[in-house]
Amino acid sequence: MATVDSGRSGTSNPPHSSLSSLPVEVQLLVFGGLGDLDDALALSRTCSYCLRLFRGNKHAIARAIVLSSDVYKYDLCVVNFIAACSSLAEIYRRHGSDLTLEQRPSEVAFLQCSEPRLCTETLTDELLNRICLHWENTRIFRTLYLDASVAAEYEVTRNRIACDDPIMPVLGFTMLSNDWLQAGSNRGSDHTFKGRFHKALCLNTIATLAHTLGKATFPVTVEGTLAVELLTWTTRNIVIADTQIPLTPEEMIDCMEVYDFLYLFMLPKLLPLKKIQTWAKESSGLWSLGYSVGLGREENFQYWSFFLFNCRLFLQPLDLAALFSSQSWRSGVPGMRIRYPPNMEFYMLERGCYDSGADIRDKWQTDEWDRRLIVDGLDWVILSDGIDLSYYGDGPDQRRWWDRIRAKSGSPFRRSFSFKAWLVCEGMRNNM
Repeated sequence: MATVDSGRSGTSNPPHSSLSSLPVEVQLLVFGGLGDLDDALALSRTCSYCLRLFRGNKHAIARAIVLSSDVYKYDLCVVNFIAACSSLAEIYRRHGSDLTLEQRPSEVAFLQCSEPRLCTETLTDELLNRICLHWENTRIFRTLYLDASVAAEYEVTRNRIACDDPIMPVLGFTMLSNDWLQAGSNRGSDHTFKGRFHKALCLNTIATLAHTLGKATFPVTVEGTLAVELLTWTTRNIVIADTQIPLTPEEMIDCMEVYDFLYLFMLPKLLPLKKIQTWAKESSGLWSLGYSVGLGREENFQYWSFFLFNCRLFLQPLDLAALFSSQSWRSGVPGMRIRYPPNMEFYMLERGCYDSGADIRDKWQTDEWDRRLIVDGLDWVILSDGIDLSYYGDGPDQRRWWDRIRAKSGSPFRRSFSFKAWLVCEGMRNNM
């Protein structure tokens, strides 16, 4: 039943405003029809009456938004994978990575993660709470991406990638504002940003967790690899509830952008070379980086790059959020007691890094995470407005064609991206 506390003694009349003058049921329809949960929080801040209405009906409002908004179309799959991989992590903690078939999860556990889409019948209170928690825990990525200071550093990093000139990242993150409600428009992003970014983040999460869980399950009865059809947004399709969902070119570009922001920009700052060297000194040899102690700068950089590549396979976005909140890059700094994660080998063990897989056949290749192949998968892109971004250049710059477009066009989440990208592509074709 809808409730609202007027906050006044002796009267139930709300303050005069266009929303509060409506019946409570209609007011709740307004809240429940908002685009995402952050919009509901923003509306609740507009006046004391809306705040009381929101607090008194928070659960019902959240349920209405999650069920009606396209933003959360992948969240049921995501929270199912998170729960399944948490259970798998406990198995690794108890038994190590060399699991027997009896200790491994069955393929049923994997397939159950791709249950039907959200509906009134499937959205239990527990699932709703987990979806809301996932939205809240990943808010930091949206805030960081929109922050002007972080965005400027990210663009510098992207431009260096476009020039094939990687640099050692600056440790930590300098943010101009921690208020996610005010982070909004400083990058020219339109009203679709939060939804597009979140869905791309979910697809990257599914990719990582499906790989981890699928590799551990036994037996594998699906032709090829169980996880392949579900996880690889790079192949233009995903499969949820036995339904193949083709991704639009815009969604592919969004996924590429979020992937780069997480794993090419944030990850090296969260786990810098100095931290990896500290881990290597304490390594028992299980991880190959244990052999990098005492090597020269170039060799250490190669080991670090190899480690980061493996992290892309096993660290989901929520792991990066935890590293950020714990200021992992400050570990080992004199006078700092921060040590997160405290043990590299155990940390990677929990995420299945050392598990060679239940299926003895060589199916668990990592090509899906080779960024050069991911970029190659974008060479067909024609946006919904008819703008063709495909480029078939020759020579050594061919593998950087997307990075060159991105460097000159700016963020795909900007309103002006399509037109700028088209101009860049035309210029590249004319110079062929």
